[in-house]
Amino acid sequence: MLTMTSPATTATMDFAEQVVLITDCTSSIGRATALMLAQRGARLALGCADPTEGQCIAIDCDRLRGDPATLAYDVRRDQPEMIAALVERTVERWGRLDSLIICSSCSRPVSMSELTLAQWQETLTEQLHPAFFSARAALRPMMRQRHGRIVSLTSLFGAAGGLDQADFAAAMGGIIGMTRAAARELAPWNITVNAVAPGLIAGPELELLSPDFVEWGQRIIALRRTGSPEEVAGAVCFLASSHASYITGQILTVDGGFRIA
Repeated sequence: MLTMTSPATTATMDFAEQVVLITDCTSSIGRATALMLAQRGARLALGCADPTEGQCIAIDCDRLRGDPATLAYDVRRDQPEMIAALVERTVERWGRLDSLIICSSCSRPVSMSELTLAQWQETLTEQLHPAFFSARAALRPMMRQRHGRIVSLTSLFGAAGGLDQADFAAAMGGIIGMTRAAARELAPWNITVNAVAPGLIAGPELELLSPDFVEWGQRIIALRRTGSPEEVAGAVCFLASSHASYITGQILTVDGGFRIA
């Protein structure tokens, strides 16, 4: 008779002593995720393009933890060597890497007829390439410890497209494809790979979208409102936790019912 044991009985959203690296803590979702993980005891390595802002977020995280266990690093998203160095410093500091949170940044809406090759290439360089660089850099320590969680932030546009979002949708769709491929490849090492696809989320990034599109979206979303960064952060933390130990290769949509409208 086959006997099965489930880790669910010991699953927890407690991140005490776990080491989590967030590639960009300065986005609204990245910051909310960092604070939520700090509140749950995680040791955090925070990538940021603005060291001053990153250090402020690190201080806020340490206040929530109650002790200094957050480090902020200057990272340029388009430079793979800086991303690899961030992973290396994290492992040197704490000896392990339990979870990698890959944050994407905002889009720059433009119609396909006006989308230049330069912007197309720049969007892929800033959005898609860092997701690959980050995941690749994290593989060695995670494979060595035979455990890890990789959670990427993508976008609803990556699966459903978006008006004036061809370059951004292509980059986000690439993250979705990479997530599923990596999940299959890394499963033997007990490394799960998932992504979170937010819909309309309140924050500075929302201001870059057309006001007409935002107003239309708020009307058709099943919950009739935009989401908060904390609501997305909750999904990210779930996928990075032991509660999600049997979930891999999935795209968790956090959109208030946008896609079903």
